Amino acid sequence: MVRQSNGSRVDQYSMDKAQAKRDRLFKAHNNRPQLELTSIFKSTDANGRWSVRLELPVKINGISELRQVEETDNDASRCIQIYTVRHLRSWTTLDISYETIEHLLAVHNVFDHFWRCILTFGIKVQENEYDFPPFRANNEQNTHSRVDELAYVIRRVEPNNSPTDKGMCPWSIRQTGVYHKMVYPNGYRQNSIRSTSVFILIAPSHAAEKSIAQRLPQNVSQDDTFGQDFLVHECIVRDSLKGWMDYQAWLEAETKQIANRFLVLDILQRGNNGEPRSIYVSAEDRQRLKQLDDYITDMLVILQTMVDSISRIGKACRRHCRTSCNGTGSCPCSHKIEEFEEYASETQTSLNRAKMLRERVQSTEQLCLHLSDLLAYEEAAALTQLAYASRIESEEMVKLAAQSARDAAAVKVLTIIGLVYLPTTIVSNFFSTQFVHLNDKGNLQISHQVWILAVVSAPLTVLTVITWWLCDRYQVIEAVLGRKVEEGSLENGGRQSRPEEGRPARLSSVSLDTLARPR
Repeated sequence: MVRQSNGSRVDQYSMDKAQAKRDRLFKAHNNRPQLELTSIFKSTDANGRWSVRLELPVKINGISELRQVEETDNDASRCIQIYTVRHLRSWTTLDISYETIEHLLAVHNVFDHFWRCILTFGIKVQENEYDFPPFRANNEQNTHSRVDELAYVIRRVEPNNSPTDKGMCPWSIRQTGVYHKMVYPNGYRQNSIRSTSVFILIAPSHAAEKSIAQRLPQNVSQDDTFGQDFLVHECIVRDSLKGWMDYQAWLEAETKQIANRFLVLDILQRGNNGEPRSIYVSAEDRQRLKQLDDYITDMLVILQTMVDSISRIGKACRRHCRTSCNGTGSCPCSHKIEEFEEYASETQTSLNRAKMLRERVQSTEQLCLHLSDLLAYEEAAALTQLAYASRIESEEMVKLAAQSARDAAAVKVLTIIGLVYLPTTIVSNFFSTQFVHLNDKGNLQISHQVWILAVVSAPLTVLTVITWWLCDRYQVIEAVLGRKVEEGSLENGGRQSRPEEGRPARLSSVSLDTLARPR
């Protein structure tokens, strides 16, 4: 195996971020291996036929075991090495220590862009699609060999079995980090020296790993084309494309569910009394549409990155074909190139559908907005009519107040006239009684029983004044007691139920009525 010895090429920015996130990104576990190394051997028999042998994975725990594997790696028939780093959950740390991953990248002289791919894993508070780096390739030539490197993060969508009745998304976005290094010794085709490949896979899916293990031994070329190098990329890309169609179908169903409630709504329908039926655009619908729009925006970013990554993987495969097969076009590499072109076309189709789906969600949002504007207009019109009715009523009240003022003025005049004639009326009434009369001589004579008038009138006057005073006094008492009862009810509102609050007020009212009732 050809190795570089100048160490991992890590820029200071990536190193600082890795150091800052190391506790949230890397954590080794005793019950899970930090690395798994799968080796693929390729050789020819006596008849010149090629054969591929897949070695059982070797579990590596720590730097010491990794160094032992490196020291015993002297098999010249080894053509592909696949290092796999896993994690238990997509939101947890990688099952590897920082020292081990740093040593692995240094041994294979991994270029710095792959650190940016690794930094997208680990514990996160929230996902940000713009944190994921794009595809990156690197080519170097030295006196001994030519080195091609690829690094990218590819996303996939998987069901997570979350309940949908609480507004949760039953799909989750997962990612896989891929690093591929191809070393071509100078003059390797003329000297029959094999090229070698090193893969570092970060959190691949179980389906992708199973596909790689099943398909790699079957890809045996008749000549030294090494077409199986890009079979690993093909398995990962194929697995990443599986769920997007179902995810888009779910998003469309959620959008239609909200849109159909408004599209089939008869706005002009009226109730039993001929009044307009109430129409409500709930805040939950608006929030759900915004949530769906965010999902689709993230999907657009992911699919756009996937289109670019898959296209550039195909270009790297074409470059590998030109180097290994002299670009004859009759080798298995050409089929791989066509496969990547089909995958890129499929991803572009999903991207176009996502754009149309986003337009549908935005049109539904516009419909909700227009319905809200319509409802606001109807409410404004109703308020205008209510204001007009209130103005008419106010004008009528002004007229009634003016009429009442005129009536009060007339009553005042009548009262003054009555007061003017009251003394004359009292005097005339007094002289019209039997207590005052003319005698036979025509003289005015007052009866000796005139005291009866005074005895009867004075007590009646006093009784009238006392009755008025008591009535007025009882009204003041009733008002004061009623206010105290209401204040007590408010203070005891948290300790008593409403029927109990109303009972003292009714009892007090009955008691006051009883007291005020004349006996």
